[in-house]
Amino acid sequence: LARVATMATTTAMESSLSDTPGFNSFYKRLVSSSSSSASDSVLRFFCRGSSGGFYTVHGASALLIHARYLGASSSSIRYFGTGDQALASVSLNQSKFADVLRDVLLERGEHTVELYEGAGDKWKCTKSASPGKLDAFQDELFNSGGSDKGGLAPPPSLAVVVHNKDNTRTVGVASVDAYRRVLNATAFVDTSESLVALEHAVMQTGARECVVLRTDDAGAGASNGDARRVEDVLRRCSVLPTPRPKSDFDARALPDNLARLLRRPDGATDGWTPALVSERHKAVLESPAAAAALAGAMKYVEAVADSSGHARYELRALDTQSFMRIDSAAAKALHVLPLAGGRSGLAAEAEANGGGTSTSSSNRACTSIYALLCHQRTPMGKRLLRTWLKQPLVNESLIEARHDVVELLSNAPSVLSTLRDAVMRGLPDAERLARKLERQNATLQDLCLLYKVSSAIPLLITALGSLDTSAPGARGRGAEILADRFAKPFEELHTEDKLRRFESLIEAAIDLSRVPEEYAVNPSYDQKLQELREERDAVEARLEAMGVKAAKVLGLELGKSLKLERTTVHGYHFRITKTEEQKVRKKLSAHYTVFDTRKDGCKFHSSELRNAAADY
Repeated sequence: LARVATMATTTAMESSLSDTPGFNSFYKRLVSSSSSSASDSVLRFFCRGSSGGFYTVHGASALLIHARYLGASSSSIRYFGTGDQALASVSLNQSKFADVLRDVLLERGEHTVELYEGAGDKWKCTKSASPGKLDAFQDELFNSGGSDKGGLAPPPSLAVVVHNKDNTRTVGVASVDAYRRVLNATAFVDTSESLVALEHAVMQTGARECVVLRTDDAGAGASNGDARRVEDVLRRCSVLPTPRPKSDFDARALPDNLARLLRRPDGATDGWTPALVSERHKAVLESPAAAAALAGAMKYVEAVADSSGHARYELRALDTQSFMRIDSAAAKALHVLPLAGGRSGLAAEAEANGGGTSTSSSNRACTSIYALLCHQRTPMGKRLLRTWLKQPLVNESLIEARHDVVELLSNAPSVLSTLRDAVMRGLPDAERLARKLERQNATLQDLCLLYKVSSAIPLLITALGSLDTSAPGARGRGAEILADRFAKPFEELHTEDKLRRFESLIEAAIDLSRVPEEYAVNPSYDQKLQELREERDAVEARLEAMGVKAAKVLGLELGKSLKLERTTVHGYHFRITKTEEQKVRKKLSAHYTVFDTRKDGCKFHSSELRNAAADY
């Protein structure tokens, strides 16, 4: 099936491009208009087909995509044009396009991506993204029905500023995590030639892109040598450096911008004011390097322009001293996280979570500490494990607190089983769904998935409540930690005026009896909806009766040897196996019309079935 899909996509690509002789000249003009360094770091995809059915990549980018993602065979490369005008091209279906995007933007951090739409020699860039700025491709990267087996999330965007004053090199580092709504900033003196402290900070953030000051800006406050050192650090950490003008790092408007973004301070009845921001976050704002880095990171991700993030962020000091210092070489040597390239980290995660069945594949999956430890049930847990591995604790009391919880749950198998199998199995990605709500683009399916999360909370509270906080030693301490961190906050949220009210709304407004086959408003909400539902129920009864009739005519059992199916391509139809088709061929040809025969069976219908399918 994969080969058939690839052949169909390739054929469509040939027919699409053969009719557009102006495309080659347009592409070469596009590449020549970019600087060589910028062109090398950009992957350009071209949307083809009437509804974006597939995508093409051309030139050097096509050779890269072919070598990295399409295997060693050269059959997938097509050349359009002749002689010097020949242009290497490869095609990707929608699934492969999404896989390539995830690897390029989330794992490797080597390229920016541009998507073009158009025809002939008239094309326009409609979407662009970089490893630190992923909003344009959120659906392609993370759209998986509310859950994500890999647990991947958009990495934070990083900014680094170096100030030299009085022979002292001060490095400002800031990050904007638009996914978790967290701002981090700090400044420190780094006297080493290779900027070791900066490398540790970059590794702890897990960023894939870093905004840096453009070296041709006069009066930048850092030498060209420092700029080269910063870029060397970023490349060692597999982070894409993105030069920006000096104006992007202007921190004069930072208090006003933070007043818009920060959540209401504890104990305050009103929101932030610039004066209150300057008072509460003096350590960041009074450090020129930290403030400039934070301003640059916020400017790059357009945090202030995104109104869904207003009054939702938290500003923290980036505390590099609270975690073990691990540079890029140590992280690679210890195989802390799956390495991008060859066998991708996504594949390793899939096998670590049950994708591989053989012993050899399981052994191959455990090629990193993450893959070895990754037995989380939820995407949120997978992301937390990644964070913990990038930021190993050095504080003894915090380490002991985690160990207390582990010891407690290890000695409470019934509670652990309830949490893993009853509460967390199949739990949707609540963090991602919450972000969609904030952006006001959540669907009915998203609301139902959040309903599923909310409905699991009482069982979670009951399970944690069975733990004895008065027990001696580690068990008591672990139970108290779980109660304070989870049980008590969830009890405060799952009340009649909060989450239970949300659950009641979903139960009244959405027809849960048809979920997950269909997500629709409950027909009792509107008379017209009720009438349409009654009409559709009548059509479904007709379809079911036709299935019973067909089973009787052919002498087959409905639901087993005879299937009544519905697809987007063929609508409602019957399907039987090829073996059964040989047995009932005479009866079949006398009463029905066969329209498709493949390995998965023989598909057929009748005029009566087609009419009912149209009515449906």
